Amino acid sequence: MDTFNLNDWVDGMISEEGTYFTDLPYSDDFFILNLANSKRHVFPVETWQRPDIIKTEEIVINPNGGKTTIFKSVCDWDKYDRLFENNQVPSNIPDFGFFILHKSSKVTDIICSHSASTFLSDSLLLSSKAKEVFIGCNAGQKGIYPTSLELKGVRHNDYYFFKYSVTAADYIDYNKSIFYSQDDLLDFGSRKIVELNSLKDIEDYAIGNHLLILAKQIVFNSDFPDLDLFYFNGEFGLSGIYISKKFAAKLVGMTGITLERTNRLSR
Repeated sequence: MDTFNLNDWVDGMISEEGTYFTDLPYSDDFFILNLANSKRHVFPVETWQRPDIIKTEEIVINPNGGKTTIFKSVCDWDKYDRLFENNQVPSNIPDFGFFILHKSSKVTDIICSHSASTFLSDSLLLSSKAKEVFIGCNAGQKGIYPTSLELKGVRHNDYYFFKYSVTAADYIDYNKSIFYSQDDLLDFGSRKIVELNSLKDIEDYAIGNHLLILAKQIVFNSDFPDLDLFYFNGEFGLSGIYISKKFAAKLVGMTGITLERTNRLSR
């Protein structure tokens, strides 16, 4: 009896999913910015050590006369999320501590800072070398704040937390982009091209027909502000960080990243 291999199944699904896009030309303007992960974990950051946590101990007397010590951690848990709400990027923020990396991670120039906290998503940790490059990139509102990393007990102080807030979904040309419907997430055989010319058309069609509407190719409109760095956060099946060709040239030699060509975006 053949055994089921999850990795082979996933690779097969990715390969099947990708064949749908092979007829599209690769973009001359954009690249996908892939970030290195921990060898054993999805993200390299294990813990964000915030500085405002107050740890307390309380001794409770049990019914049998014994004592139990209860440890608590108290702080304003949403303090930092509020600073970045509504896609705002403040010029200054309170010291927010440091990041502990998984033991299987590496200290590189560019690191994904994704953690459990909302404001840490879609943000990066940069070495001083990378910081000098990212300062000049066009990423809409952006902020760079000093922090540090720790790996296996060794502190690396010359690091920066980089936050930006531009999602390229605001600049989609719905008339020129290519959309398709799909019955279920993995039902690749059900894909059909649909002509929908606005976000409202897409939402109405998806709800009325109980279908997923995804993008085969996103074409940006004339308002696209020549961004060097932007992201998609699951809109129409696209996710991840994208960079301009010009900015890609400036990242040559940076560690912790790979650049991948894309045929899912166009000007």
